[in-house]
Formats: sequence, structure tokens, C-alpha cells
Amino acid sequence: TLQQLRTEDPTLLIPCLDAIGSLPLSARELERVTRDALEALATVEVWGLPALTTFLMNNCPSGNGSGSGSDSDLAFEVIEELRKLPLSRGSRNGGSSGNGDGNDKDANKTTIDTETLMIESLSRGFAHRADLTSALLKAIKGTHHSTGPHSQYNYPHSSQALIAAQQQQQQHHSPADIWLLACCATAPHNLPKVKTLFRTKANNGFFTPQLLRDALIGNGMALRSLFHPSLMELADGLLRSSNVEGSSTVELGVTLYQLLFHEFWEPMQRQEVVGSLVTHVGSGVGVKVKEVDAAMRVFSNIIDNGGIGSGKKEDGAAALRP
Repeated sequence: TLQQLRTEDPTLLIPCLDAIGSLPLSARELERVTRDALEALATVEVWGLPALTTFLMNNCPSGNGSGSGSDSDLAFEVIEELRKLPLSRGSRNGGSSGNGDGNDKDANKTTIDTETLMIESLSRGFAHRADLTSALLKAIKGTHHSTGPHSQYNYPHSSQALIAAQQQQQQHHSPADIWLLACCATAPHNLPKVKTLFRTKANNGFFTPQLLRDALIGNGMALRSLFHPSLMELADGLLRSSNVEGSSTVELGVTLYQLLFHEFWEPMQRQEVVGSLVTHVGSGVGVKVKEVDAAMRVFSNIIDNGGIGSGKKEDGAAALRP
């Protein structure tokens, strides 16, 4: 079978997935191949991630994301496996830095390009799969620890057992939670839900500045498709809520803006960050003191740290110039 061929020769993964995805499968067969793809996700090399994530987002049996019924259970399993995925922390300039030989640079660039394709496939998937979006939001909403490894658990087939297991296991937020939410937020109809969840998690202390650093530092190139509007909108929402939410929300917004400037270092991206900060200052003068103070702290950080992320040594003033 195609599944056996894929197992015997991993290089056949992509054509096998394409062939399986085009077959008129029954519900039972579709569930079986989805589980097979989930098993492959844990061991596949980086080059196979875009094909696997695309297959899962397109072919996972549809459910309502409520946790009731086997299809919903499978959607939660897909989300939990995606939450375990790491990024490689590649070079911020796509492998063009002066360190390492040519082979290392080429390999690094190939990895970043592959991860970029994976991020884009996830973004497209969340845009048209309401059940997977719901499963992601519910899974992250139900996680109550800010950092650490995911618990290992083989999900049962019954929804009652699944829910009970999720309540009993001690889960932790991983860096993948941040960029999965950012993928989800690229769709306009998902953005308000993600912004609300982001603020709630920040206010409760479950999304921390360190979690953002783990998610973004070194990954600017791989995550570049999430810069606008997703990550910029999330940063804007955090800072604008500074007068109604707790201090942890403000700190997360400050950290996110700092990371966006330092990790997404192309001139147009940096200009957009600076323009957004200027808007915060201008709209909050005399009215939203905390918002103005938070934006000015970001400017201060940029000046103190210069052009981190660009591969060039700059003073703070030069980093702010177009």
C-alpha cells in the first residue's frame, strides 16, 4: 500500500501523501491515514513538514472542535501534535551571515525556506478549518502553565476519556503555541478571537516575555509571513489594552514590539514597527498614560540595543532610520 511504501522509503512521503489525499476514502480509512500522518509528524525530517502539515490541515476529518465525537477527538490530537513542533532557530538573515562554510549556509537557508512553507500551510489551513481553529483555541485556553515540555499522552478514542485526560495532565505552553496562534490570526475572522485569548493569557501570566523570546528569537525569517498583520496586530492589541489590563499585559506588549523590531529587520518591517509605536504615543498623550509610557520604553530599548538582528553593528539612532 501507499502507507507501506512511505514507511519503507521516507523519500516517497510527498508523492504518497498527494496520492492518498486524492483518493475517495471512507471515514474510517480517512481516520486511519490521518493517524498515520500524525505518527510520521513526530519523526519526519524538516523537508517533509510542509507536505505533512498541508495533508493534516486539508484531510483531517471535520469536527466541530467541541471535544464530542471521534472527529473532534482527532482534531484535538492534530493540534496537540502541532503544538510539539519546534523551529530550528536559523540565522536571522536566511543563512547569509559570515559565520560557517557555504554548505552550512545553504542547509540553513533550505531549512528556513521549508519552515516558511510549513507556516504558510498552517495559516491557510486555519483560515478555512473552523474545527481546527476551535480545537487550537480550546487547547491553549485550557493550558495553565507558562513554560516547560508537553506531557506525553496517547489520546483515547472516547471524548469523555479525552476530556478527563486533558484535565488531569499537566500541560505547558511551548513556543509553538505562539506561532500557531499567529498562523490562526492571519485570517481576519480569527484575529479577534486570538487577540482576546492573547490578552487573557498575558493578564493571567501564562504568556510571558520569556515565552515570546523562545518563540521568536532567531526565527524572524521563518516567521516572516506572520509579521503583518498577525504579530503586529497582536502587539498593537496588547499595548492598547494597557490601561484596562494588568501590568503583565503591558510587559508582554513591550516585549513583543521589541522582538518584532529586532528579529524582523528588513527596512519596511522596521518602519512599520516604528510607525505603530508613534501612533501609540500620539493617540495616548494626556489620555492613555500607560500606553504612551510602554511605547516610549520600546523606543528606549531600540536606542539602547541598536540594530540587533540585522547582522550589522548599528547605533540606536541608525537602527531607527529608514
